[in-house]
Amino acid sequence: TVTRGKTLVVIFLRGGMDGLNLLVPFADPHYYQLRNGIGIPQPGKENGAVDIDGFFGLHPRASALAPLLASGAGVALQAVGYDKNTRSHFEEQDTWETGVIGNTIGSDGWLNRHLATSQGHGPIRAVSVGNNLPRILRGDAPAYAIRGLTDLGLGGKESERERFVAALEHAYCSPPPKDRLQDATDLVLQTGNETLEATRLLNKVAEKPYKSAGVYPETKLGNQLKEVARMIKANIGLEVAEVDYGGWDTHNRQGGITGVFADHVKTLSEAIAAFHKDMGNHMEDVMLLTLSDFGRTAAENGSGGTDHGWANCMLALGGAARRSGP
Repeated sequence: TVTRGKTLVVIFLRGGMDGLNLLVPFADPHYYQLRNGIGIPQPGKENGAVDIDGFFGLHPRASALAPLLASGAGVALQAVGYDKNTRSHFEEQDTWETGVIGNTIGSDGWLNRHLATSQGHGPIRAVSVGNNLPRILRGDAPAYAIRGLTDLGLGGKESERERFVAALEHAYCSPPPKDRLQDATDLVLQTGNETLEATRLLNKVAEKPYKSAGVYPETKLGNQLKEVARMIKANIGLEVAEVDYGGWDTHNRQGGITGVFADHVKTLSEAIAAFHKDMGNHMEDVMLLTLSDFGRTAAENGSGGTDHGWANCMLALGGAARRSGP
């Protein structure tokens, strides 16, 4: 049995996020030699990086994260990767999601394998807030993909909702005729019951008004993290929440202090900062972690962008990531 009340929140930055322009090594002279066009100016200069430790600084559009890193509430993990990186989006996302290098057969995600080895404290242990269940959560343990709590509302009058649920129970949860294959039917019954129980519980959460303690940006990612916070604080037994944020494959016109990358950085940083504020003391029991396919090349290319690279930086926030000192 896992510890009650602990939750891992994973944000997968799909496309290969450029860690060198998120956490800028401004004290390294090679950085500006390799990035003459897209490099972020040093702290103190116009639109310069936000100094963190005298060597690294945050992209200015990521300033919402600066207080969290400065206080030790979060950390940046540098040069995370492995030496067999193929720099293929498909293969590297498979590796990060299955936890197996060179995986070509297994389809279960490492987060799901973790869930399958332990017993939780509720019917909803893992949720992806999005249209599809990502590979990292696929496997034998129950996990759910939802676009948002508001989309779960069954609508209509209470009697209509009851009839709808009764129809689902009849279709998926009723004992089968004796001539059916028992093993297969038992599996359907178990899955149907688990799904209906999870749906009922999430509907109860959706029906309760929610007032967040943080001001989320009006972005898709902001709304997704708000839903995650809402489910965690509802104490439904959620252990893993996953959110995808794509668009990081910046081969062309990546930009420096402005541009598509800078816009993504702003969206990511403001959503994470709002989530952290909204969670308040609950962050002591939460670990938020960012992942990406791989980093980008240190040198900018001829199209004003960066190509597929190697190791990358990750962000980690929460009680387990808190630094004991500066």
